[in-house]
Amino acid sequence: PQADLILRTSDGVRFRVHKIILTLTSQVFKDMLSLPPPTVSTDGQEDYMMDGLHVVPVSEDSFALDLALRVMYPIPSPAVTLENLATLLEISRKYELRLHDIPHELCLRSAGKRDPIAVYSIALSFDMKAIVRETGPEICRLSLRAFNTPLLRHLTTFQCRDIILWRHDVGL
Repeated sequence: PQADLILRTSDGVRFRVHKIILTLTSQVFKDMLSLPPPTVSTDGQEDYMMDGLHVVPVSEDSFALDLALRVMYPIPSPAVTLENLATLLEISRKYELRLHDIPHELCLRSAGKRDPIAVYSIALSFDMKAIVRETGPEICRLSLRAFNTPLLRHLTTFQCRDIILWRHDVGL
């Protein structure tokens, strides 16, 4: 069937999507699409309508939205990397998506020895207590200089502080 909505990302990429898919996989989209569409632009852009379809701006960039749509649509899920997983977990929390096809805990556990800081950062950010406990000893063995993964951006300042205090408390 033809798309009946366009999602425009923060970097200007337009995705033609199907409302039924969005509403079946995301409570947030279900609620949002139950409202009447706007008759003027909501973000100052000119393209609130295109080819007779409403254009809905989203704050995600095209990489993140592409990942989310690959999970939402009934197609094979994308390859899971730690970076992809962090992005998917972030989007799933925001849009209340179910990640039933993504073995996120298995992915984190298998990467725990290879990149414990990234795994710990993701697990701590998304409240995966068991993985935080499993990865904690690996974190203790590393110097603070090893804490250089871009996935640290998912941690709050207080979580970073807690890591430093925890390492101090165990004598590192």
